[in-house]
Amino acid sequence: MNKKQSDEMEKFIRNFKSYKKHGVKFKINGEEIHLKKIAKICTLKEDGEYMSDFIGDDSGKVIEIHFHQVKSRYAQEM
Repeated sequence: MNKKQSDEMEKFIRNFKSYKKHGVKFKINGEEIHLKKIAKICTLKEDGEYMSDFIGDDSGKVIEIHFHQVKSRYAQEM
């Protein structure tokens, strides 16, 4: 991981840390994963690009954040 990627990963974690403190769960492709691992996957983009989807309860409180792969690296090479 180079300096730029490391800085991007730290920024990613800072942006989502407050959600974690409030008990929000993080999932990638349907699997619950630790925030640092998601940050690494989304920052390095080895498997492609990811989009975040904020899931709320009936009162509008965010309870989960899902990350979905929207563009695979394989599709970019074609």
